[in-house]
Amino acid sequence: MTDGHDEQNSDEFPEQAPVRRGAADGVRILGAEEAQAVLDTGEVSPRLGEYDTRHGDVPARPDPDIRPAARFPLTDDEVPSQAASLFAEIAATSEVEGGPAAPLPHWTEPPTGEMPIILIDEADEDTDDTVIIGTAPRFRTGTADWAESDFEPIESLADDEPALGALGAPPEDDDRAFDREVAARRSGGSTGKSSRRPSADDHEPPGTQADLTTRVITGVGLAVLVLVCLSMGRSATMVLVTAVVGVAAFELFQALHRRGFRPATLVAIVGCLVVTPIAYSRGEFAFGFTLVLVTIFTLLWYLFEVVKTRPVVNVAATLFGFVYVGILGGYAGLLLSYEHGVGLILGVGICVVGYDVVGYLVGSQFGRSRLAAAVSPNKTVEGLIGGCTASIVLALLVVNRITPWNDLGDALALGVAIAVAAPFGDLCESMIKRDLGIKDFGSVLPGHGGFLDRFDALLFCLPVTYYVARALDVIG
Repeated sequence: MTDGHDEQNSDEFPEQAPVRRGAADGVRILGAEEAQAVLDTGEVSPRLGEYDTRHGDVPARPDPDIRPAARFPLTDDEVPSQAASLFAEIAATSEVEGGPAAPLPHWTEPPTGEMPIILIDEADEDTDDTVIIGTAPRFRTGTADWAESDFEPIESLADDEPALGALGAPPEDDDRAFDREVAARRSGGSTGKSSRRPSADDHEPPGTQADLTTRVITGVGLAVLVLVCLSMGRSATMVLVTAVVGVAAFELFQALHRRGFRPATLVAIVGCLVVTPIAYSRGEFAFGFTLVLVTIFTLLWYLFEVVKTRPVVNVAATLFGFVYVGILGGYAGLLLSYEHGVGLILGVGICVVGYDVVGYLVGSQFGRSRLAAAVSPNKTVEGLIGGCTASIVLALLVVNRITPWNDLGDALALGVAIAVAAPFGDLCESMIKRDLGIKDFGSVLPGHGGFLDRFDALLFCLPVTYYVARALDVIG
């Protein structure tokens, strides 16, 4: 079918003459002008290009050899207008040192493996507190560029303590806290009335009346329990030591587990519980025997995938906990195996308690110089001197009256050995807690923390006492 318009187009443009079909076909071919007019009205869609997607097309699979990488900034035709205006606003208001931002590699280039970060440049002290965010990506290329404050352990998200981050106040510096505590002690120890009113910055120093009372009550209860077991003989004391070692080991492995380690806790705790009784009955044979068994069963623990995790790291964590608590604590059973075992344990216990109590009192009241700020900020040189002095004096005045430390030279040697070993045992336990990011290993003992917090120095002093006694022929 044609009309007058078709005839006119045929005369003017012979090359565009329509192909005439029969009436039954019902199809006619439009001329160029008529087709353009129809397109202008929007009644039909234009012809698809060679690379345009058609209905029913299946997208081609991406080339597996091409590994896309992030690219920034995008061009104007690659992002929506709103995003483009946002990028333009950031670029207009940002100041970057060293010139304009360098673009990242194109997405078709292989990845570089570098870690992009956006650093915040602090404003000048003379200006306001606003910060300027640079648009140029900066890369960390070495291990020295990774500061400890740049990240936070994932495990802290599951802790009861709130994680300090962008929404929380930053933690107070240890040096400032220590200086404030020293100033508080000085002001509290001065005579006369002070005209200064207490301010919000005042901080209650360690060793306050409430804290000291709690520690004293707990300490007296522990002392009574120990003295009762010592009076009942070596067997009762061995049972008490075994229970303390087991609880301390449990506290340590719980702390390791909270920090992401997966040690063979059952194997290690069983080893810690049996090493003291075996040492009490079989002597030094217990240490090599239990260490071999714990090592083998720990390896089998991960071989048979009782816990599916990294074996090397967690085997090391398991053996560390067993040796630190089980082997060192097992020397108490070895000392008790001798005839005068109660006297041996009582002697080392008096010296260690004297070191802890006097060191705490002197350090909290008169401490000025920090002993090991990176490990334990609250320990002072004055507390160390006071504790070591107390250990030696108690050994000469009290332990010298207990068999088998009746010889003055033997008692003095014990006091000096405890004065050397106890501080290292205390600091090493603080080092472990600081590395794990915890304050105390437990809360069983009010004012002291857990059993491991209370008997940390004793773990180092037990083997030292045994070898000092052997060297001086105090025991056969």
